[in-house]
Amino acid sequence: MGSVFKRGKYWYIDYYADGKRHRISHGKLKKFAELRLKEIELQIVREELRIPKDSAIDEFFENFLVYAEAHVMPKTLERYVTVINCFERYRSRFKSVNFLSKVTPTFLEDFKLSRLKKVSKGTINHDLKILGIIFRWAVDHNLIKKNPVKEVRRFKVDMKQPRFFSPEEIRKILKCCSEKWYSSYMILLHTGMRRGELANLEWDDVDFERKVIKITTKERWSPKGKREREISINDELFDLLLKMRKESNGSSVVEKNNVKRYDRALWENFWRLAKKLGIKNVNIHTFRHTFASYLIMSGVDLVTVMELLGHRDITTTMRYAHLKPSHKHWAVNRICSISRTDTIWSQSKKYVM
Repeated sequence: MGSVFKRGKYWYIDYYADGKRHRISHGKLKKFAELRLKEIELQIVREELRIPKDSAIDEFFENFLVYAEAHVMPKTLERYVTVINCFERYRSRFKSVNFLSKVTPTFLEDFKLSRLKKVSKGTINHDLKILGIIFRWAVDHNLIKKNPVKEVRRFKVDMKQPRFFSPEEIRKILKCCSEKWYSSYMILLHTGMRRGELANLEWDDVDFERKVIKITTKERWSPKGKREREISINDELFDLLLKMRKESNGSSVVEKNNVKRYDRALWENFWRLAKKLGIKNVNIHTFRHTFASYLIMSGVDLVTVMELLGHRDITTTMRYAHLKPSHKHWAVNRICSISRTDTIWSQSKKYVM
């Protein structure tokens, strides 16, 4: 049914399956090649052998996006499309890379380095993460044997300390923004929500009796990682929300005024305001950093902040830990009180080793 043969330093396996001849390299030891051939022959007899079908890349991406459109949220689909378009622009330079089997780890490494000329290392790592999901789908559908993205090394990225607004910057933003965006900025500042969470916040999510806001999954939207949570409403925000509720005629907390992508409009309008006010190195996400940073600086523990922000684990929240160095001083100073107690005790009794 099959055979092994040596070419140069390497042993090869030669067999027929699905009406086609297959030759694969299997290292420098004949014994291992023979064992692998027996394994393949047994799989052929049991009809368990999966021979990758391969696929034209254009056709594969088209089929994948049809699948994704039916299974993922619109924002996730948008990310997939962005990364695929970026990858396709690079691949268009290489006519020989036209099938999935031609996308090797080496090709992806070159793609990675090419992207480095235009975007940050963090963005490239994100692109590789998305490509890994896409090519894993190809493996699951028996189009390729291995996911080539798995063998591509990610860039090591240092975690940046979060930028948060100073009290003066907050006052300037709230004083100079238009009435249309004031309530949105206030909600972001007092809850640490993501912009997508605010854009999809409905009055049914606001529990005025318990004074909490519920971040919940909607029909065509879900919070990051599908992690639902509750955020307590402080007194200042409570008064604002009560006023907004009385003036609102719709189900949405924020007035969208027929804006199709409110979260994007929110981002763009704040960017223009910050530029006008001369506030640098900020974006709409800085409200979230500000919320977390001021909680930590006020002595709130990291676990509570993690739960309010909806982080998957405390590692992400730890980036704010440096803002409360006094906690470390308090911790090590506790040793002083212990040692003083031990000294008094040792003076009053004989200490035996």
